[in-house]
Parts: sequence; structure tokens; C-alpha cells
Amino acid sequence: MKEDTKMMYLIIEETQYQHSDNTYHIEDCTNDYNKAIDMLQGYKLINKREDRTYSIIKYDSPLLLTKEMEC
Repeated sequence: MKEDTKMMYLIIEETQYQHSDNTYHIEDCTNDYNKAIDMLQGYKLINKREDRTYSIIKYDSPLLLTKEMEC
């Protein structure tokens, strides 16, 4: 069975509001963990707003059921 899943790292921007729900935005993505760390540090460095934070989320693409896997 061929493993076709791809690991991806998403850089998430969260904006916090006092009287409303926070918003989340995918700012960037990469398949390279070290590059994701560098990107995150860059976004944090240039961020001048106290209500905005950045984080990394590791994302695995979902496993797709194929005909070969059916019972």
C-alpha cells in the first residue's frame, strides 16, 4: 500500500478582539519543519500589534479510502 499523505506546517495568524470572537487566518504554509520555524520567527519579529499572535500547526492530509481497502 502506497502512503500518499503529506505533512504540512501552517502558520496561523490569530487576531484577538475584546467584544467578539477571535479570527484565524492561514498566513503561510510549507512542508519543511525548519522553514516553518524560520517563517514563524519572521512573522513574530515584524508583528507590531499586541492583539495579533502567530503559531504553527502541523497538518496531515486526511487518509483516503481506496477500493483496495474496502472489505
